[in-house]
Amino acid sequence: MSRPRHAKQAYPFRLSIVDFRLKAIALPIDDPQSTIDDSIVGMTLIEVMVSLTLAMIVLLAVTSIDVTRVRIHEELRDRSGIATPEHGEASLAALSIEKDIEQADRINIIADGIQVRIPDMTIAGCTGTVPDASCFDAAANYRWDQYRLDADQLLYYRGTQVACPTPTVLAEQIADLSFQYVNEAPAPPGGDPANQDNNLLAYTVKWDNADGLSHEFQGVVSLRASAYTDVSTGLQAPNGTDISPPPTVCS
Repeated sequence: MSRPRHAKQAYPFRLSIVDFRLKAIALPIDDPQSTIDDSIVGMTLIEVMVSLTLAMIVLLAVTSIDVTRVRIHEELRDRSGIATPEHGEASLAALSIEKDIEQADRINIIADGIQVRIPDMTIAGCTGTVPDASCFDAAANYRWDQYRLDADQLLYYRGTQVACPTPTVLAEQIADLSFQYVNEAPAPPGGDPANQDNNLLAYTVKWDNADGLSHEFQGVVSLRASAYTDVSTGLQAPNGTDISPPPTVCS
């Protein structure tokens, strides 16, 4: 019995398919007929893992630096005693008040504040290192500044002897601003000045943020340009004429 003809014809066709697939798999890379581009550079799995490791190291280093910076900032803030930016502003405002009081030759305590008179030799003939005594009897050589508490803002007015300028807000969240003379010396000839010592002044600046944080800045300041006397004239001659009296309170 002879085999069916269709079986003889199917065998070589199947061989050709198998032979084609083997040739495609075994195609050499350096075959000029190959479609693989040798100029394409790839990355192995090891190279990818090394790159990821290096990236993680750099990221951890940057994060560590940022955490360290924040910690140092907090430590410096704690050591300085400054709790918030407003707290720092209150501290600087207290220093500004103390400096002005030291330079003043005359002060006037007002409601919720103070007026300070500061010698300011500005007119011709009085700008030298040692001005003539007559320069202190000219009203133009004095400047009046004012500190006042308005709600919770500490306001500073510079040069109020002519008119009230636009104030500068020195600090906020201020709960109290007060001044008072202190008595730390025996009475001079003629008796104690009005309000006790007129050249020794105590001040208080209280900061309160209403969230449980508060701080009182206090100090006792000597008016270096003011004498301990019962005549409150400052550096001007006590001749009965007040050449530069306290100006109108700015509000």
